[in-house]
Amino acid sequence: MRQAPRPRAGRKLIEAAFPRAPDTGEQAPLPDGGLAYQRINEALVGRLLAKTRNANAPGGDSIGAEVIKVMWEWAPGRITGMR
Repeated sequence: MRQAPRPRAGRKLIEAAFPRAPDTGEQAPLPDGGLAYQRINEALVGRLLAKTRNANAPGGDSIGAEVIKVMWEWAPGRITGMR
């Protein structure tokens, strides 16, 4: 019996890191906030990621810090651009 082809590992990583949002046809209201986000930049995030142990998996998705570090090397602007 032939097995179905397995998806490439890179594709699975991208799907896990950037899941598609459901299309509800509505724009979610954005909260009024302060300006603290302006202090976050690539240098700060890079320093903090370098200090993080690879085994750490913060957040509900359980993606380890090692995966985030690889993504950081690939495209740091995609991470700091999430505001």
